[in-house]
Amino acid sequence: MPRTVDRQDVADRDPAPGRRRPRVLAIVLAVGLVMGLVGLFVTAARLEPEEAPATTGDPSSRLIQWQEGIEDLKDAEAVRILAEHYADSPPARTGPWPVTVVEDSSAGLEVRSRRAAGGHQVGAASFGTTLWTWCRTESGLGRDGSGGGSGGGSGGGSGGGWYQVAWPSRDRSGDFITSGPDDRFRAWVHRRPTVPAGHSGDIRVCQE
Repeated sequence: MPRTVDRQDVADRDPAPGRRRPRVLAIVLAVGLVMGLVGLFVTAARLEPEEAPATTGDPSSRLIQWQEGIEDLKDAEAVRILAEHYADSPPARTGPWPVTVVEDSSAGLEVRSRRAAGGHQVGAASFGTTLWTWCRTESGLGRDGSGGGSGGGSGGGSGGGWYQVAWPSRDRSGDFITSGPDDRFRAWVHRRPTVPAGHSGDIRVCQE
């Protein structure tokens, strides 16, 4: 016997598949839109530049900030990029002023008794070492003491020239030696393999 179907029963049933498709499509589009927005936010976050280091405060505070900033840096380019953040930070009013060695060769940065011919090596400074400078020159002998080495730029490490640095000894040596701001002797290092440590590098020029 044929079953009698009530109209109300038909009305209460799920709509036909053809009528469900627009609703399903709308849900899919909404989910896709949300996922797309999430992807944009994630991409934007990844492209956000790293937070610049704090470059304010007195020179002593900036030096501490600088030393903390370079602690995990392993190559010269990374240190130079960090140094750019301090380009507008004036050095202390009186020296000596700190610079950081970015020479990463096995021999290190050569430290010489003089920048003129006839000088000799009195030690070496390794990558990441702090040297304490009394003044800078804009030109001078090449790094091997044999000539050339001229260049420009007022900031330390940009171009040629030399730094006069505080150094603990005048004896001939090729060893890595640690120096400090109170060392009694003066020695010379080439500027190019260094960067100013937490300041602009605009220190006084040596009297020729």
